[in-house]
Amino acid sequence: EKGGQWDKARRVYEDLRKREPDNAALAHRLGVVADAERRHGEAEQLFLFALEREPNDAQIVNDLGYCYYLQGRLTQAEQYLRQSVVMQPGNARFRNNLGLVLGHMGRVPEALAEFRAGGNEADAQFNMAFVYASQERTEESKQCFRNALAIDPTHRRAREALASFEEY
Repeated sequence: EKGGQWDKARRVYEDLRKREPDNAALAHRLGVVADAERRHGEAEQLFLFALEREPNDAQIVNDLGYCYYLQGRLTQAEQYLRQSVVMQPGNARFRNNLGLVLGHMGRVPEALAEFRAGGNEADAQFNMAFVYASQERTEESKQCFRNALAIDPTHRRAREALASFEEY
């Protein structure tokens, strides 16, 4: 799974799950794999199964919220991602995932606040640029990349992304 070998990971998890059908951790990992393979409906069911057994697992809550984001179900995504942030307010990944959803909902100040809580200002600007880029808002995206570089001139990802936009 960590190496992106989704087919192999799925086979291993499915074999293990045959022996332990009620194992929430296996269902969760299978859900992550299903999401990576763009089988979001299957992933959603696996996350719900895992969450039913482990309702206080912030990782499962977050991954279910992200699954909803990948499906474009932003209201549901926000609900679960906010819950995961409440459970683990210091988790940068949870904050950034919530920021992505809020940004796609057009709630830019809230998105930036979550991105800032998940990292530094340069990274927050970079993440907002990613949201704008995915919405084909090229000028806003480029401005956020520039903002990130003004704050941190060594921000490699912002520099590379801006160069790519300029070339495009």
